[in-house]
Amino acid sequence: CTYQARSGAGKTFETWPEMIDNVIPYIGGEEEKSEKEPLKLWGHVEDGVIAPADKGLVLWLVQDAKAKGFSQADIGRQIGYDSGTVSKLLRGRYTGNHDNVMRAIRRYKHLVDERGKMIRADFVETSIWQRVRDTCDLALVHQMPALVIGVSQIGKTEALKEYARRSEYVVRYVRMPAAPGFRGVLETVADACNVTTRCTSEQLRRRIGKSLDPHTLLIVDELHQLAISAGQHAAMKVMEWIRELTDTSGCGLVCCGTEAVDQDLIGGSLKAWLDQFAQRLIKRLVLPKRLPDEDIRLVGKAFGLPVPNEHILDLLRPLRMNRLVKTLMLSVNLARKRNVELDWSVFETTYNTLAK
Repeated sequence: CTYQARSGAGKTFETWPEMIDNVIPYIGGEEEKSEKEPLKLWGHVEDGVIAPADKGLVLWLVQDAKAKGFSQADIGRQIGYDSGTVSKLLRGRYTGNHDNVMRAIRRYKHLVDERGKMIRADFVETSIWQRVRDTCDLALVHQMPALVIGVSQIGKTEALKEYARRSEYVVRYVRMPAAPGFRGVLETVADACNVTTRCTSEQLRRRIGKSLDPHTLLIVDELHQLAISAGQHAAMKVMEWIRELTDTSGCGLVCCGTEAVDQDLIGGSLKAWLDQFAQRLIKRLVLPKRLPDEDIRLVGKAFGLPVPNEHILDLLRPLRMNRLVKTLMLSVNLARKRNVELDWSVFETTYNTLAK
């Protein structure tokens, strides 16, 4: 608002100093306009008006994106279009097939509606969550890198995302893409930092650096993708850039991945190159390879179940967090279908059915 007002008035901050920091946080009617205006851009015109069937669909998409904090890239991933196409749609410059776009949005809405019918579990504060949270706090406060290592599906990613949701500070969560090249990693980090990718790689590096500061925590998840699906040159370049990024911006950093990070990346062929990064770690957290019994009990309690007996614990112990929660969610659905109370016998039935 301030920059637009200054520019429109033909002024500068030097000649109009009272405008500095003069940001109006709320303008009546603007929030409603942000929901209505896309209807004009995304809908199709029939007899001079936007088709009513499309109005509701587009309004739903805008509200869904707003509720989930989606960027244009996020919206594109949900409906099967790239961020550039979504940008054109939002600006009314899309010249492609309108029906295809509406069909894609309908498919996405159907999926969201179906998933909405499923039972959802609240986040459970397990011992793994507590250890990941403390590691993130340490990295943020001391502006240093930390490393979280854990087997797949043990709960580390959900813990990191929950930390990002709860934090009073700015947390940028980045999921390392598969088979990452340097440019691909730049764009992934840029999306997380709300930085436009329509520029050269060098410009993108500078813009990402400026978007981070000592009050920011950068989380890089799935770091093992560098070890298992990136070339050695790309992996080295990405790690060096991440190290440089935290050095110059002063932000905290938490890298997370499976044991491949230790075995094949930091302790592998790039060990000599990454020794400086490894030596600077303020914390190296290695998570257990299976869920502690106490965490299993906490998850069961969150579903209203009593402490499991030893027989049930024998079934539960091999399960990792993701599968445990999914099986419990399916057990809730089964109990509802049978019109019975959820107990461990219902869980065992579900477990055995899935094991067939």
